[in-house]
Amino acid sequence: TGSASTIGSTCNISTWCSAPGVYTITGIAYASNSSSVVLSSVTNTLLALAGPTVSVAGPSTICPNTVNTYTASGASTYTWFGSTGSGSYSINGGAVASMTAGLLATFSVMGTGANGCSNVNVFSPSLGSTSITVSNNTVCTGSSATLSASGAITYTWSTGSNAAVIVVTPTVTTVYTLNSTNSGCTIISTQVIAVASTPILTLSPSQNICSGNSLTLSAQGASSYTWLPGNLLGSSIVVSPGSSTCYSVIASNGGSCLANAVTCVSVLASPSITVINSGSVCSGSSVTFTASGANTYTWSNMSVGSTLNIIPVSSGIYSVIGSHTLNLCTKMATMSAFVSPSCAMVWPGDANRDGLVSNLDVLELGLAANATGAARTSTSNAWSGQYASAWLGTVSTGWNKAHADCNGDGVVNTNDNSAITANFALTHSFKSNRTSANPDISIVPQQNVAYEGIWNKADIVLGDASNTMSQLYGIAFDLNYDQSKIQTDSVKIIYAASFLNANNQNIDFSKAIFANGKLYCASVRVDHSNINGNGKIAEFWYKLKKGLPLNSSIVISAGNVQKVNTNGVLSGLSNDAGTTVNISSNLTGLKALNQISLISVSPNPSNYQVTLTSDFNSKTNYHLIDLTGRCVLSGDFTGLKTIDISGLAAGVYVFDFEINQIHTQQKLIKN
Repeated sequence: TGSASTIGSTCNISTWCSAPGVYTITGIAYASNSSSVVLSSVTNTLLALAGPTVSVAGPSTICPNTVNTYTASGASTYTWFGSTGSGSYSINGGAVASMTAGLLATFSVMGTGANGCSNVNVFSPSLGSTSITVSNNTVCTGSSATLSASGAITYTWSTGSNAAVIVVTPTVTTVYTLNSTNSGCTIISTQVIAVASTPILTLSPSQNICSGNSLTLSAQGASSYTWLPGNLLGSSIVVSPGSSTCYSVIASNGGSCLANAVTCVSVLASPSITVINSGSVCSGSSVTFTASGANTYTWSNMSVGSTLNIIPVSSGIYSVIGSHTLNLCTKMATMSAFVSPSCAMVWPGDANRDGLVSNLDVLELGLAANATGAARTSTSNAWSGQYASAWLGTVSTGWNKAHADCNGDGVVNTNDNSAITANFALTHSFKSNRTSANPDISIVPQQNVAYEGIWNKADIVLGDASNTMSQLYGIAFDLNYDQSKIQTDSVKIIYAASFLNANNQNIDFSKAIFANGKLYCASVRVDHSNINGNGKIAEFWYKLKKGLPLNSSIVISAGNVQKVNTNGVLSGLSNDAGTTVNISSNLTGLKALNQISLISVSPNPSNYQVTLTSDFNSKTNYHLIDLTGRCVLSGDFTGLKTIDISGLAAGVYVFDFEINQIHTQQKLIKN
């Protein structure tokens, strides 16, 4: 075949002959590709010569990685070609060649005859070999793999075994070597088995939890975790099982190697607490809450026992924590007290509502003389709380003026003297028991029992409902205590917002001389104005030593009391004989926390917001309680929480914190 584009040009024609012989070739030139006009033609005769028949003699079975001799015949010259499996080579030479066998045994020789024609002979001797199969190229720590060899006659493994099949359990990635014989050949084979690490798990131990509470389970030692039941993911999970449950975790480091572990949570029964209350109450009357269903009870004002009697100042929520009879589980119940401002509970004769019928009530009759209001349904002078509709105005102690109507006839006049005469010196609910009448300064404990391991508190009160301090600018006094029963350096005083220090502007002082059993205290105003009033001005805090006898007590008293007015005139004040507090070694079965290192409240004092901080990883419940025992705020947090207290009245409050049935308290001063 061929072509030419111009007259006179040369056209090359190529041909291929399939067999030797004489061939005639004719070339015809046309005027164009599409024309049948023949311009010229030429005919030639071609002789096709025969190529040599190349034969190869040599071993038909060889060993890997050996040199073997082969002889070619049928041609004049020879070129040999071979492959080792990793590369190819050629040998130009005679009829005899040394060919190297590698992992492959495929060779070829090209022979050229005297006439210049060549032919190629490709030959592949049988190569002795051994094959290895493995069940798993990668195993987990402690797991096994099976190596199986075939194709040989004898086997010798690097482990020393002569079996065709071996089972290995490598601790690290290992290369296994096999020496085998086949057709007189020794064959060396290798197989690598990698070892992947299995996670080493550390898991939360099995533990108990009270019904209704949460618990955090944690695992370490892997990169991913799946918990069952629930298919929960992560190194830590929070669970609240309704019944005793075992949790398993499956862990991985990213491969197929897994580890698992099991931890169990036993759910303990919590007490079922029922609280019964006396319902709505009139302003100034008491309400009684009675709890049942538990073994011991602690109320939100730190009172203990199944019954709580209080005089609520306003409507609010109260709480009680009951401990179980069978275990340490506790449960909180809340209840409401509704105080009706439309009525009052009057005790005939107690005109100033200070809890005691005395000649001071006669003075109240003069202060409220001729005041009128709704008459009581009953006009009896019997000594009992009697319902009365609220009047306009208040008596000197701040209670409703209906108390001044001692006989209940609807008018305050001399006729009310009969009730005072009939009930003189009688007291009613929650009148403080003091050894001296109307002292200028008194110590009032938070509760009648002091406990080991927590802060205990007593209030410092100037005057009382019937004793107002007048022309007061500052006060200095000593607090006396039995240092043999109190922890060294645990005593302190906190000055509260009060009539003496309404704007938190006083200069306050305290210095403890523990060896003397005294805390020296002083508080003085800075505005050059005298003040009149009464009530709590400070709190005394202390911790008891451990191991004190349960039948013992501690006495706290004030002494060396001096007041000063703006003219610099000092005068002594009277004090009561002190307060006696019984000692208990435990807080009614409840554990106490170190409230300084684990939970903090800041800033303190505060006007608007406080931040609660807990070192615990689990949920912390809180209740903010006022001095009447009323819960004004509640909630929970983990780690950190900021709460708004701007809507609360100024005063002193108690934070009750609970973490896993453990309680602790902190004081908060709201400016």
